[in-house]
Amino acid sequence: MLFDVGKDGAKLASKSVVPEDQQEPNESRRLWKSLTEAIINKDMDGATTSKTAVEEAQRENRRKLEEKGGKHVPRFFEEKNGGWVPKLECVPPIPRPLLSKSTGADFFAPFRGFRIPTQPTQEAVDVVEKWIWGTSTPPP
Repeated sequence: MLFDVGKDGAKLASKSVVPEDQQEPNESRRLWKSLTEAIINKDMDGATTSKTAVEEAQRENRRKLEEKGGKHVPRFFEEKNGGWVPKLECVPPIPRPLLSKSTGADFFAPFRGFRIPTQPTQEAVDVVEKWIWGTSTPPP
């Protein structure tokens, strides 16, 4: 057994989530709210309708972006050395290389030399907020 809820469930930290009305429009809880409610209510037609509406809106946004000559730029990840890595300015130090069996490349090379705070301090909060919003202050 990987995880025994009865035995280990009480050890889990409680979740802290910003209220949906304060979330950005594309955050999962807000974006998929109608779908989630339909699933909970066992309304599969409503779930299908909600899912389709979200996906169609995403396709339309992509079409409009491409019509203007724009290109989607991922907010939290960037492509490096043929893979996607977080746009973090700090990650834990990696003591030794993890080499790809196919290419021999060190998978962790982009992360070397950086660190992330290990204690739940204001510094850690600032690092995460800067990564998410680009500043230490959330948008209104």
